[in-house]
Amino acid sequence: MPEVGQEKQDKMNNTEQGMIGTNVDQGTSPAPKRHLRPKPYKPLFDILQTALWWTGKGQSVIPIRYKDKRPDVYTWEPYKTTIANDLQLAAWFGKGDHNIGVITGFRNLVVLDFDNMAKYTRWLFYTKEQGKEWLCKNTYQVKTSRGMHVYFRLPYPQRTLSVEGIDIKGRYGYVLAPPSVHPSGVPYIEQNRLAVQPITSLSDVLPPSLLARDVSLPPEIRMPLPLVNPIKSTLDPWETADNAGEASESVINKIKRRYKITDFFINTEKTSTDGRWLITRCPLHDDHDPSMWIDTAQQLCGCYAGCTPKPLDVINLYARLNGLSNKDAIQIMLRGK
Repeated sequence: MPEVGQEKQDKMNNTEQGMIGTNVDQGTSPAPKRHLRPKPYKPLFDILQTALWWTGKGQSVIPIRYKDKRPDVYTWEPYKTTIANDLQLAAWFGKGDHNIGVITGFRNLVVLDFDNMAKYTRWLFYTKEQGKEWLCKNTYQVKTSRGMHVYFRLPYPQRTLSVEGIDIKGRYGYVLAPPSVHPSGVPYIEQNRLAVQPITSLSDVLPPSLLARDVSLPPEIRMPLPLVNPIKSTLDPWETADNAGEASESVINKIKRRYKITDFFINTEKTSTDGRWLITRCPLHDDHDPSMWIDTAQQLCGCYAGCTPKPLDVINLYARLNGLSNKDAIQIMLRGK
């Protein structure tokens, strides 16, 4: 009498042989391969974890309506300058039924919002040609419904600009961040989890000639006529060489003789009887109470609210208004006719 273990093994062998014989006798083919459906996008973190991650990095966030771009909070004014605490974040995002907005301008965060992938691809070619490919590829990026968001950090607050298919989100703005969902149903998707790279000015990563074409000026600013369109519109700013070398003192003085600090402001009020000191609304922040002083004798201006760590002359002011370095501003102002 065979052992129990041997008998069990014999039955298993007979069963396998019977199954093989049945397949051969009936002429059946092996089961067809299943075509696996692509897995739906799943964000690395849920919405609350994402909010905590951003605030842990020192960045302010606000709740946005799901599949929408409108804030879902009574007022988000306080969060332009302060970070919500963890209890507030839990109340906003605990149920997971919101999008999330990251405040731009907070800690000088700026986001390049490319309307489409064609603009983004052209920008990548430009950065490669300029030897800045590493900087631009190694910063935090997000794929949007149609284009890309690219994050940088400046040493100063930057006003929001708009130049030919690129919105530059600056002070007192916000962008939707993953795992938010666009109104069209397309999710925002992280391309990496890299740190936000610092830059000294927008012209570090964008053509100065392109930035000079910005027409979205603050209401209190007017651009002197020679600078309304200093670059001929027939020239492609992505192809124009911007060789901003060291400027001589004579070149700088030439620019300062050509432009006066008051040429840039529409409405000013005298604050001294001799007319030397003026005040106006600051174009570098949302100024409801005039806080920019102007010294007509020294041809300088500055902001009482802290927008200007040091006084600005006409070159510095033009550079700040257009996101340029001082060197690039000099080259652009020299071209003005």
